Amino acid sequence: MKIRLLLYLSLLFFISFTGCYEGVSPYDGALESYVTGKIIIVSGRNSWPSPDSAKELRIIVVPRYPPYNILSDIIEGKAYLSDTLTRFIDTINYKVNIQRTPMTEAYVLASLRYGTILQQRMIGFYKKNLESKVPDKLFINKGVELKNLDIFIDFYNLPEQKPID
Repeated sequence: MKIRLLLYLSLLFFISFTGCYEGVSPYDGALESYVTGKIIIVSGRNSWPSPDSAKELRIIVVPRYPPYNILSDIIEGKAYLSDTLTRFIDTINYKVNIQRTPMTEAYVLASLRYGTILQQRMIGFYKKNLESKVPDKLFINKGVELKNLDIFIDFYNLPEQKPID
């Protein structure tokens, strides 16, 4: 009888600890990942397009460049959006929460909506070398904050691209 009780308690103990491996934990939420930085308008605050052509500014973190179908990637949890950012100023802080990590390939893009929700264009991207024509590929690990990913935007010299679909 004692052996049976001991086996039952051992089994219960084993199930309790293995069943909650990533479930309820005091560390839940502590391992969130973020990308943060600033959007810097190098052409100055007066270079912004008119308000009817600059309806919404966001940062988008995408898994591939050039992006193919951002809407599908967002729905599937592969791409991430910042909150709507302030427009018509020189420097804008941003922060994007990356929920599924590690993200082995990530690109940080600035997107400006000029019409409907589907009418957006890339106006800049994160790159270490300011002369580069393509964004830098990043690796986003679990529980990290990639800081100072500044994006420089010149409205008179936007990157070549097709509108973001």
